[in-house]
Amino acid sequence: MAKKAKAKPQPVIYPDSVRPPPVLPDARSVADMGFSLTEDELMTVRTAMAIHASSRQPKLLWTGWRQIALALYIGSQHAKKASGGNTATPLYIRANSEFLKKSGLAFINHNDRAAAVRLLPYWDEIDDWRSSLTPQQRQRLNNPREVWDTYIKHRRELGDPVASRPPMRRQKKSREGVTLLDQYVALEAQVELLTEQRDRAEREIEYFAAMAATIAKQAKLSDDEMAKIRTKVRAEAQGETEKKPTTE
Repeated sequence: MAKKAKAKPQPVIYPDSVRPPPVLPDARSVADMGFSLTEDELMTVRTAMAIHASSRQPKLLWTGWRQIALALYIGSQHAKKASGGNTATPLYIRANSEFLKKSGLAFINHNDRAAAVRLLPYWDEIDDWRSSLTPQQRQRLNNPREVWDTYIKHRRELGDPVASRPPMRRQKKSREGVTLLDQYVALEAQVELLTEQRDRAEREIEYFAAMAATIAKQAKLSDDEMAKIRTKVRAEAQGETEKKPTTE
């Protein structure tokens, strides 16, 4: 009689291991502002919102900053249109501030926002230079203010007599917007960043769990005592999470 083949062990699926695919924010709060956003403009804003919201302390990549800058520019232009074309009025300030709050981009440092928008007409020029750097240099160089300062220093070292001013070529391309391919590249870069963060977090979880188990063994804690401690810690962590402000 033939022996029955052993059934292969089935993988254990934990409740938090099955997750729905991520979706872009619907940006309903922005859409409800009354701005006549096109579908492409709304997609740019949604992309920027997703990238910004992907980290508790956002580490925006250079590609992500371009999406942020474009979204800020779109909001500014529509606020300007809604206020009669004048940016030096309380009406414009109020409309633009509302856009920043509704999109969640108000939480980005004001100086970083301003620098990103100022770089838009020259993004391709700077991008060409940045692409020539080593991977390690590019990894450290993402913030628009830091990118600009480093770029200016580079131009001065080359003897550029007008290094205090932005480059003057290809000024219109970036402000006209980026393609869906550009937005896909930006989101893929953010996926890589978050994957790296997740892998590092998983390694840290294993490390601290092992350390906690060692200490519990040395302290001769019972299973009941350890369970009570875990419950207390999780309750406190949940309370801290609920205290954090949320954005629409």
